[in-house]
Amino acid sequence: MKKFPNAAKKIKNNYSKRRYTLTQLLGRITPQNKHSEFGWGTPIGKEIIE
Repeated sequence: MKKFPNAAKKIKNNYSKRRYTLTQLLGRITPQNKHSEFGWGTPIGKEIIE
């Protein structure tokens, strides 16, 4: 007698990834969840634009 008779079967994932449009994502931005700019310091290497 097998301990796990269904072990050879594949597990089906019933959850699909939801896809959002840019309009849907931007529509969820509020003043409460909008963060300010972040200072990354001075540019170095090829980041420098002359």
